[in-house]
Amino acid sequence: MSAPNPSHLDPRNLFMAAAGAVLGVVLTPIVAPVFLGIVGFGAAGPIAGTAAAAIQAGIGNVAAGSLFATAQSVAMGGSIPTVITAIGAGVGAAIGAGAGDADDPPENEENADNEDNEDNADNADDGAAE
Repeated sequence: MSAPNPSHLDPRNLFMAAAGAVLGVVLTPIVAPVFLGIVGFGAAGPIAGTAAAAIQAGIGNVAAGSLFATAQSVAMGGSIPTVITAIGAGVGAAIGAGAGDADDPPENEENADNEDNEDNADNADDGAAE
């Protein structure tokens, strides 16, 4: 008799996590600039009246290499830093693993329902006997 395979080690879940990671790496260069555009980072600089403009106003002089400078660089067509791609892979892996586990029914759910019904029936019998 073999030990049960924990769901996080299920080959299907591992496959879904790997597929999600690959998809995250592929989609990061597409999604990151779109998201930055939504926040207000434009090809010519922060767009007036947006969150990016408000952040820049709060920062004042933007230091080279800062998160704000990197975001603006990506919005202007610069390369996406490796750490951002790695974050995209991690998010994709988490979503993939969750999707792989989503359609697995909880173990013994049917038995738990039957036990609850039996307990309720026992309690009803106890009440009738008094």
